[in-house]
Parts: sequence; structure tokens; C-alpha cells
Amino acid sequence: MSYMNKMFRKNILICLVYIVLFSIIMYAFTIKTVTTEFSNSANTILANNATYIDNSISNSLNVSLAIKTNPFVVNYANETEPDYYNRFLTQSFINTFRNTLSSNTNMICVQHSNDTSVLSGTSSMSYHAFCQKLNIPEQELDMVKAKAAEGENTSINYITSDNLLVLVTCNKSFENVLYTYACIYLYDLITAELPKSSYFVINLSDSVLYRTPGIPDKYVESAMNEKEHKGIQIFSKKSKHADLLGGLTFNYVTPNNVFYKTLVPQFIMVFAFLALCLLVSYFVVYKITQKNYKPISDLLDALDIQDRSRDKDEFDSIKTKISSIVQDNDELKNQFEMYKAPIEDFYLKNMLYGTISQDNCHDVIAKYGHFLSAKKYITALLSYAEPLSQNGQISNKSIELLNRTVMKLFTKHYADYAFFRILPIEGNKFAIIASIDDYDEFKNDLRKYILGLEESKINIIASLGSVERGMDRLNKSYANALNVSENRIYGVQYSAVCTPDDVVGFSENTIYYPLDTEAAIIENVVNGNTEAVHRLTGILIDTNFVHKPFSNEQFSQFIFIFTSTFNRILTSLNKHSNEVFGDDTIIYLELRSCTNPKELLEKINNLLDVAIQFVNSQAESVDITSKNLMIGFIEKNYMRDISLIDLAEYMNYTSVHTSRLFKLLTGENFKSYLSRYRFEMAKSIIEKNPMEKVKNIAEAVGCNSTILSRIFVKYSGMSTTEYIKTVQEKNK
Repeated sequence: MSYMNKMFRKNILICLVYIVLFSIIMYAFTIKTVTTEFSNSANTILANNATYIDNSISNSLNVSLAIKTNPFVVNYANETEPDYYNRFLTQSFINTFRNTLSSNTNMICVQHSNDTSVLSGTSSMSYHAFCQKLNIPEQELDMVKAKAAEGENTSINYITSDNLLVLVTCNKSFENVLYTYACIYLYDLITAELPKSSYFVINLSDSVLYRTPGIPDKYVESAMNEKEHKGIQIFSKKSKHADLLGGLTFNYVTPNNVFYKTLVPQFIMVFAFLALCLLVSYFVVYKITQKNYKPISDLLDALDIQDRSRDKDEFDSIKTKISSIVQDNDELKNQFEMYKAPIEDFYLKNMLYGTISQDNCHDVIAKYGHFLSAKKYITALLSYAEPLSQNGQISNKSIELLNRTVMKLFTKHYADYAFFRILPIEGNKFAIIASIDDYDEFKNDLRKYILGLEESKINIIASLGSVERGMDRLNKSYANALNVSENRIYGVQYSAVCTPDDVVGFSENTIYYPLDTEAAIIENVVNGNTEAVHRLTGILIDTNFVHKPFSNEQFSQFIFIFTSTFNRILTSLNKHSNEVFGDDTIIYLELRSCTNPKELLEKINNLLDVAIQFVNSQAESVDITSKNLMIGFIEKNYMRDISLIDLAEYMNYTSVHTSRLFKLLTGENFKSYLSRYRFEMAKSIIEKNPMEKVKNIAEAVGCNSTILSRIFVKYSGMSTTEYIKTVQEKNK
């Protein structure tokens, strides 16, 4: 099943390619999904913090606006030297106002330009103490205050330190400058919003403003270099505060372990799905491969190829099998062409003798292409007018040569006929079968040709039968020709052509019982052919007692003649009458007891049936003996160049009977059995001595190397050389 495995592997490979491509897509999609999920989460947190800080800055502006309208603050700002009472009222206002803000600002403070103290919502402290509390250098805060004073009224400037953002607003609406400080502690903001296992990095331009405590330096560097998830700017360029804090940026940092902890479960689900796809694909591909492979499997079954190992290439097996079939077909074709004429002659003779039923006759005629039902047929019996030699002594080869010459001359002369065949009959006689259009024309042409042969010193006489329509009625025409031949009188005995009209007066007074018909009856009884025997006896009764008048003398004469036929049957069986028919049966008396032709025919057939049953009962034991003898002959002589003719001579049978008997007893013909036996013997030699030469192996089993190779291809699917290599590799 090498080809099926290749087909399956190819389909699986294609399936795997698609699954790998799908896996890559799913892998990228999963990473994108998780990344997007983290990005969305980070952006949400960053946006919330940005909003918080933006609100804090807005609160600072709201304080500046509230200071403009509050009378206590106005009084405080317009005094050159603020007194204690105005400080207290301003401080109370700041504290009260701070509590009304929508977003918590850690600290809101106010300072008069002429005051060294800074007022917060809960206390008053010196400017020096204020800077220390904020951990801001006084000089740096002074620079921011100066920058704010130079800018627009209520403009915001800022100063930063670790974990602190100080917003400075300078209000120049009063007689004196009033500074407002809004302080935002980033640590409080971040710890309130920080997700578990996540970090924040807040940078201002290129410097870090805030970093989550414990964050590794590599994450800080990645955030600054924008390698990690980049956060959002607190203020976009569209913001009204863009110029103020455009460089302030929040960065949300997710550690790799947190990212992969979320990613891995999704990967597991994806790969579990892919594994399921692979399993389903394997099953589907196997089924598809089976479906696509089925025509090849059916072809292997049709060719009866049994060897289907994984390493066996089906197409090589098919090619080898077809090659073997072609060789066998060529051989059968040659044999058929060789035996075609003898086979046709065999069936034609049986049609003449009437040993084939009408239905079987139609089948045979149709099979060989001679069923010309619209044609008229005639038969003629030819024989030599004089003995073949004066002293009666002539060699068989000379007789055979003369017979072939006569047959060839007649076949050549009648080549233009739609159908013409001349068959050799026992006793140096010939039977002509021809399709004709006109009886007189055929008769005159035959007479003219026979007379022409006398110049070649070949003297032939012909006895014509009746004209019949259809080949299935040849036996009636031939029976008529036999009757003409048997009833020639001296005056027409050597006439070139004798017709049924020439002997009509004599045939009515004689018994029609040709020797050929008697021989056919005896042969069919011995072979157990009941149907053929009944047909022949029916022809005899019809010809003698139905189609012409008869006398009691003729009836008695026929009984006497047929009694002799029974004696000849017993002689052929080498049996006595009592062994076949019993002690109480006397054949002549049994037949003599009949009073009419119908009763006589029934009695003859019953007695012949008894003889046939006896033959069949004896056949079983004979068959077993014959089978053992034939198989033993092959086992003893397979190493020689033996044939069916050799076996027939050994069994003392005819070749046809031997072939039929061998096939019946063994289930295969002689040649096939011999080839298979030689194959087994050659295998045994190879297994015992794998290094033996092919030529020696072939000689040891009675054939040549070419024939042995064909035998091995037929029975093992490989040549002799290939089989030897297989055995050698196995032994290694």
C-alpha cells in the first residue's frame, strides 16, 4: 500500500501547512488581543490620573479666581503690611474654600509679596519653613515666582521635586502681588490608582518626576525610551494648559511576567483548539484518502492482487499483473487461433451427429459466428470411389497427405460461398457443409468439380443430403446423406453425385442405421451423456418408423441390430450383461416385447439409462485413481519438458478426454497446474540455496529462464531474479 501511504502523507502535509499558517495567525491575534487589553486598561488608568491632575490645576485657578472676589483676601492683598487679623481671615477662607473643591489638592497656600509668611488652610509658616516642608530650594521657588510675576495675570508656572508638583499662580489685580501655591503629592495619587503588579513612571521632558517605589531600573529606562507601553500626556496640545505642562507624561509599565501570565492561558486554549483541529483533520484526511484510493483498491481486487504490504507499490503490482495477463492472453490467443478450426470442426461434427441440443446448437453457432438462420444448408458425404491402393496396403502418412490435399482442393474451390466447410470423417470419408441458394446449381457444380478431379487421379463420389434451413438442422440433412450412401445400388454406386431421389425406392425397404451413428451412441453412453444418446435414438426411430412405412420384418431387423449395439456397449465397458443390467434382463427379449416404435424407443432409452448410471457410479472410484495417477505423473516428471500429450499417453486416453478429466478432477487445467507446481519447486530450491543461478533453477524444474520468470511474475508478482534478491536480503 505504498501509494496509499504516499497519498495520505501528502494530504496530511497539506493539512499541516494550513494548520501551521492558522496557528501563526492565531498566535499573532492572541498577542494582539492581550496587548490591546493591557493597552486599554493602561489608557483608562492614565486617563483617570490625568483628569485628576487636570482637576487639581483647575482648582488652583479657581482659588485664584475666588481670591479676586473675597473681601478678606482683597483686604489682605491691598495692605502694604498685612496685619494679623487679615491673615487669619484669609487663612480661614482658604481652609473653607479648600473643602469645597471637587478634587482633592494636598495643599493650597497664599503669600503676600511683602509678607515673609506663607498662609495654608491650617497654619501659617515662614517662607523658609515652607520651602523646607516642600523640600524645594528657596532660590528655585523664587525663580518660579519671578517668572509667574512676569507673565500674565493668573498664569500658572510650576516647580517639581521628587513626588511633588507645585503650581504657582501670580495675581496682579491688587495693589500688591499675591502668590497662590497649589501642591500635589504624586505618591498619594499613584497609590490610590495603582493596579496590582504594575508600575508608574511620571516624567517631565527627559527627567523622571516620579517612579513607583521598588520599580526596577530597566523598566524606568524602557519607559523613558518608549520601549514599554507608552502612556499619555497629561495635557494635549489642544489643552488650555499645554504650554504649562506639555512635557508631563504618565507611563504605565506592565512587567513581562504579568503580561505572560495573562497570555499563557489564552495560548493554551488556542493550542488545545489547534490540537483538536489536527485530530479532526487526521480523521478527515484518512477518510478522504480512503475514498480517493477506493478505485485503485477495486482494481487490485479485480486483478486478484493479494500482496498489499506497506512497502509494496500498487502500480508496480498492477503493471506486473497486467503484463502477466497480457502474456497469458497472447498465449491463449495463439492457442485459440491454433485450435480454432479443430474446435469448430468438433462442434460441427456434433451438429451432424445430432449430439447437441437445439438450444445449445444455437449458442455454439452464435459463439463462432456461423449462425446464418436465413440461409439454406446442405450436407454431402464424400468418399473415395476406389480403394487407395490395389493391394490395400498404404501408409498412414500417405493417406493423411491425400486427405489434406482433397480437403484443400475443395476448400479452395468453394471459397466464394458464404459458408463452406469440409470435415474428415472416419473411414477416409469427408462431410461437406455448405450454405446454398439453389440446390440444382450446387449439385451440378459439385458433379462438375468431382469429374474434374479425375484428371488428378483422385476419384471421389458424393452422397447428397436434404436441404435444411438453419445450421441447427444439419443432423437431418446429414442423416439423409448417410441414408443415400448406405442405399446406393450398383447402377449408381460409382456415380459422381447420388441424391436422395436416386435411392428413394431402396431406402424404403432398408433399415437406416449408419455405423457413425452407432459409434456416437456407444461413445456417449461410455461418457455418460444421456441427452445426446436420447437424441440419437430418437433420430433412428423417426427415420426408420415415423417418416416412412415399415414392415414387421424391418421392425424385427432393427431390434436385432440394436441388440448388437448393446453388446458393443458392454464390450466397451468390459462388463457382462448381468453386471450392468442384472441376471433377469435379456436385452433381445426386452426389446422384442415392444409392439410399436414409441414403446421400443422408450425401452431402448431405459436400458441405455441403466448403462449410463452404471458408468457414472463407476466413475467416482475411477476418478480418484485417475487423479492420483495424473498428479503422480506430474510430480515425477515435472523436471522434464512434458505436455498434455505425454500425460494422455501415460493414461492411455485421448488428449481431449485427458484435458477435460484433469480439469474436472483438479479444478484447473494441466498447464496451469504444472506451472504452479514448478513454481513451488523453484521456490524450495531458492530458499535452500539463494545463490543458485536462475538458469540452473529453471533446468531443475523442466523449463527455461524466460518461462520460469513468467511463472514467478504470475504467482508471486515479481520476477525470478527479484524473488532471489528478496530471499537473500531476508537471510542477511
